[in-house]
Amino acid sequence: MKIPPKATILIVDDRPDNVKTLREILATDYKCIVATNGRQALERMKQRPDLVLLDVNMPGMDGFEVCRSLKENPETRDIPVIFVSAQGEVENVVEGLEVGGLDYIIKPINAAITQARVATHLGKARAEKELRSAKEAAEAANAAKAIFLAHMGHELRNPLNAILGPLGMISKTVKKGSKEERLANAALKSAHLLLSDLNNILDASKGEEGRLMLEKTTIYLEVILKDLLESFLPAVQSKGLELNLDITPNLPVQLIGDPTRLRQILINLVSNALKFTEKGGIIVKIQKKGESFKKHKLLFSVSDTGIGIPSEKQDSVFEAFIQVDSSIPRKYGGTGLGLNIVRQLVNLMDGDTWVESKVGKGSTFFVLLQLEAKGKDILQTDPLINRPGDLIEVREIGDNDLPKLAMLFQKFDRNLERGSADENSPEFIQIVKLLEQTRVRTEVRLLSNQVNDLDFNETRITLRSIAKTLAINIGENDVDTT
Repeated sequence: MKIPPKATILIVDDRPDNVKTLREILATDYKCIVATNGRQALERMKQRPDLVLLDVNMPGMDGFEVCRSLKENPETRDIPVIFVSAQGEVENVVEGLEVGGLDYIIKPINAAITQARVATHLGKARAEKELRSAKEAAEAANAAKAIFLAHMGHELRNPLNAILGPLGMISKTVKKGSKEERLANAALKSAHLLLSDLNNILDASKGEEGRLMLEKTTIYLEVILKDLLESFLPAVQSKGLELNLDITPNLPVQLIGDPTRLRQILINLVSNALKFTEKGGIIVKIQKKGESFKKHKLLFSVSDTGIGIPSEKQDSVFEAFIQVDSSIPRKYGGTGLGLNIVRQLVNLMDGDTWVESKVGKGSTFFVLLQLEAKGKDILQTDPLINRPGDLIEVREIGDNDLPKLAMLFQKFDRNLERGSADENSPEFIQIVKLLEQTRVRTEVRLLSNQVNDLDFNETRITLRSIAKTLAINIGENDVDTT
């Protein structure tokens, strides 16, 4: 391996004849500097040599001591050291390697061997330095990307939420079946898709950096399932499809885990099913597959009657930015991140996910999770099954309400932290009034129950979950999620 000129070699030897020999071998290709004892060698390190040729037997400080000093110093530990010594016994060679030397040349000095070993170790050192620099640059770029995405996420979510509110109100006030209603619904659908894509991009970025985090709090399964029906009912009905739930008996009412992430998993799966289904319907199914050590093994599945996935493509649909074929983004839209985020979240939960599909018949995506039950109450499934038409009208949150809600949330959160909140506090009454009949009304009912029970820590967790859904920042005060 040929190393470019100008690399600096520090020759450390107390005998002038050895120094002369090494200079003659190396001076053509390298800049050589000399030290005649250990102390002088450490002083010469200020010149930042690229490699050290180090004698062992020197007066005062021997070569092994010099090498130890170099490797203990963060500024010199990466400089390669080659011992050059007449002491060729095995124990000397072993000690030289143990104290940090990369190689050991035994005198008398052979020119070809010395040139080859110097070139090899300089090449390795340069490659490692370039790799470290590239790694540091990549880490800096990732950090910059994370900061950029965090700022952009905030800057984009706020105006999008401001757009969604008025669009929702417009779509409900215009004449049914009119051109204005069609335009308002198209704009509303596009805004929702844009917000969903933005959230997926931000979560995918967090997943790449290992920053996707899980909370540990109470999961109210009924809340999540009702929200799921309510969220997708307009889109399902606009395509003439059915959305049904099929829930096994004896499911616990409350579970321990991350309700926000479980909701996200189901939303992404139903959204994916809705995207590729033009006739028929979608079934969300939850089955209890067993119970051990207080944990329930639950199998969630989302089935559709859509286009299906070829068998050779099924293993790749959970990869980021992967679509079954190149025409899908143009025809159906999307970023190709929804299923990838599902798999990342399921892996974080120590679960499993897979798909079964037939082309032209549809697909079923499965998620298997083990979740601990909280309490012994059993979910009453009858009100949930096949009754999306009974769900009440959902009021959009007005653009002018969000700043007011942010202040109310912050004040109520401080009172919860101090243990001085109750259901009669003015800020809580206003929160309930502003959010009843909205898409977070079920969480607000849960919030009210927790306040009545004086469970302030759980109330803070729920309050922050609602704030996250509404893109409201209420600060970073610690909350116990254990």
